[in-house]
Amino acid sequence: MKKKLGIVLLIIILIVLGIEAYYFSRNNMLQYDEDAISQTLVQKSKIPLNQLRITFIQDPTVFHGLYATGQVSSAKEIRGGNTWYAAKVEGKWIIVVISQGPLSCDQVKTYKLPENVINTCID
Repeated sequence: MKKKLGIVLLIIILIVLGIEAYYFSRNNMLQYDEDAISQTLVQKSKIPLNQLRITFIQDPTVFHGLYATGQVSSAKEIRGGNTWYAAKVEGKWIIVVISQGPLSCDQVKTYKLPENVINTCID
C-alpha cells in the first residue's frame, strides 16, 4: 500500500512540475534567452555588457519564445535609448534591428515579426 501511495505521489509531483515548467516557459522569457539576447546585443553594438542597460518587454501572448523586444541604452543614461527587436531563428537569437525609428517592412517580413509587436513599418 505504501509503495502504491509513493508511486501516486511521485506521478502527481511530476505532473505538477511539468505543468509549472510549461507555464513558465510560455509566460516568461527564460534567463538563458535573456542572457543570449544580451550577448547578441553586445556583439551587435560592440559595447561591453557592463556599459549597457538592457530591458526586456515580456508579453507571452505575442512572443511565445520566438520574438523579443526591449530597450537598450548606455548604463549612464537615465532615460531614453533605442528599441531593439530580436527573433529566434533555428534556435539562435538574432537582433533584427536596434533603432529609434520604425523598422523597414522587409525586416518585419523576413523575420515574420508579429503585427501586434510592430504596428508600423516603412518601405
